[in-house]
Amino acid sequence: MTKSCLRHLLGALLPVLIASSPILAEPLNVAPGSDPGGTAIAVITPPFHLVDSDVSHKLARDGEGVAIGWDFSKRPKSSEGGSAIQDTAAAPEIVRTLAGRQNIRIVSAFIDRLRPASWAQAVAFVAQTPARIVVVPFATAAENDWVAFRAAAEHFPNLLFILPAQSTDKVDKGETATGDGLAYPAAFHLANVLSVSTRSLADTDVVLTTPSPATTDAALALAVNTLLFCPSTHETTQPPMSKLEAMAKFGSLNTSLRRKAPTLGPPPITPCTEAYN
Repeated sequence: MTKSCLRHLLGALLPVLIASSPILAEPLNVAPGSDPGGTAIAVITPPFHLVDSDVSHKLARDGEGVAIGWDFSKRPKSSEGGSAIQDTAAAPEIVRTLAGRQNIRIVSAFIDRLRPASWAQAVAFVAQTPARIVVVPFATAAENDWVAFRAAAEHFPNLLFILPAQSTDKVDKGETATGDGLAYPAAFHLANVLSVSTRSLADTDVVLTTPSPATTDAALALAVNTLLFCPSTHETTQPPMSKLEAMAKFGSLNTSLRRKAPTLGPPPITPCTEAYN
């Protein structure tokens, strides 16, 4: 079966995957609380420990105080072990950073990166929440890792995905870019995916520098912050909800910075860092 046929098949199966959520997923394991208010930003990650005041108080809540989130990392009972991935890990840097910003509330969706169906379910779930900006804080060099994600992202064009341009495996090991191009899923060049990098890389949508030491998660958080809070000549009453709107905003910020500092040189740039700090 070709990858194109597989994508179409996964797209057709999305309603079934959504309907199976009560079987293959569970609500987030966190006590009820108050909704913090602000723009809803979805973050799709493997499970992490939610009993953490630095994160739990920024989770988006419904009218009854229940966290708007779902754990799709649970494996079917028939699979080996039949148990969930451990959720004792610390919250990823991207989640902790966004939780530290005012006027942001987090919609959290947990996935099992080794189970493609969980990707499709997580994206479908986010599409039913108030979040329209979705952060996916990892990328790999293997196209097959992302076939299910691609099918789901294409099925929900109203979502804007912000994700790394480079493989996070390389970045996490401290290795430099190899010059072999974008990692997946950025390499799919989807119309609703915004790729972010901390260094110049061919075909990257946005190159951002961050306060040292620069990390992929810090760059992703800076991109979200810039889209939501930085003034620009394309200022609107709502944050950018499409890739074209996002690129227009980054473009106007780039132009504004170059007008103030003509010797700035080529990207990367640091737009609106005062609002980030």
